[in-house]
Formats: sequence, structure tokens, C-alpha cells
Amino acid sequence: RGSNKKQLTENDIVLVTNIDWKKRIIYSRSPSGKKASLNAPLAQKIFDKFPRVRSIVHTHSFKPSSPTTSFPETPGTLEYVLASMPLFKKGSIINLNNHGLIAIGDNLKEIVQHVIKTSKK
Repeated sequence: RGSNKKQLTENDIVLVTNIDWKKRIIYSRSPSGKKASLNAPLAQKIFDKFPRVRSIVHTHSFKPSSPTTSFPETPGTLEYVLASMPLFKKGSIINLNNHGLIAIGDNLKEIVQHVIKTSKK
């Protein structure tokens, strides 16, 4: 949050170390003290549910042929996460309504290339 997306540096990276769902706390570390993205809980649940996933890419573009969420839940909440997860049964890329896409897989380079080729701004 609060980063210039066109000029990211090491100081923009946030490591999420744990999420306490009951207390609704995201534990993270960052060299600059930045907070975790509102998509951090979704990323954590993806890694928990899909052990073969090694990489997650989030952009503010969309892939027209991928399923899109249609929920009123607030980003960062458990409800937001649970509403998104079933869409991954349809493929490795989902669109977050009015926000962007999430792509998952085991190879970061391949995911990024696929997203670039198939998404629209």
C-alpha cells in the first residue's frame, strides 16, 4: 500500500509471516515499515489451499476470459478471501471485480508472461 507501482524498490516489499484469522491480525515485516497489501490474506489462503503454488501475481489489469468475483465483501477480510477461492477451480487466473487479477502457479516468470499476453488494462 502506498507504493509507486511504476518504480518499486526493495523498500516496497512486505513479507507476510502469519495471519491470525480469529483476531484479524496480519503479521508482517518490511524494511520501510509498510503495511501488507489488502490482498495478503487472499495470498496466504491460496498458499495454504494449493501447496503446489509457488508464485502469485497481482495486477490492476483484467483477463476477459477468466472468472470474475461478484461480491460486496471488503478487501482483506476473511469473507473476501472465501468468496474468491472457489473461482480458482475454473483456472489459474481470476479477476477481482473492479480491482484487477490474481494469477497463481509454480513458475513466476511463466505466470508474468501469461498475464502480460492475455490481460487487458
